[in-house]
Amino acid sequence: MNSRSMLTAHAFQKLLNHLINIEERKTEILGNFFSETSESRDYYSSALDNYIKKLEDIITTVQVINEAGSNYVDYINTLPYVILESSVVLENTTNQETRCVKVVWPYDTTYCKENLSCLSALGKSLMLKSSGDIIRMDFNDAGTAYKIKSIRYDQR
Repeated sequence: MNSRSMLTAHAFQKLLNHLINIEERKTEILGNFFSETSESRDYYSSALDNYIKKLEDIITTVQVINEAGSNYVDYINTLPYVILESSVVLENTTNQETRCVKVVWPYDTTYCKENLSCLSALGKSLMLKSSGDIIRMDFNDAGTAYKIKSIRYDQR
């Protein structure tokens, strides 16, 4: 497997625009969710800084390809980390059932049962995790663990 991410030119441009948008709107984004200084605001401010660094890492190391050739179909638009707008295949470690979720902004108005807010418990736990990582969640006094099977960047 290629250790360097490969993105189509379209996906790369979308990712670059996403980075620019986050950098330019960081204060506004924080203000939309946290009107006053608080521990939560400080946490998310730090998380956004880390998120920006990870996006910059991807952008500076990614291989941009013009056409998705058949030799690369399994690797095209895969990412090293879960980011906003990425589709993540999760495997329940107890029963091996898989599900695919798309991590989105909480104010994403496109309803889809697979959409998962980045501020939800699971969405927050997934952010910036890598393929192979195990995420443990406690729901209704029952613990569930998910293994990240794959991460792809949705270029739509």
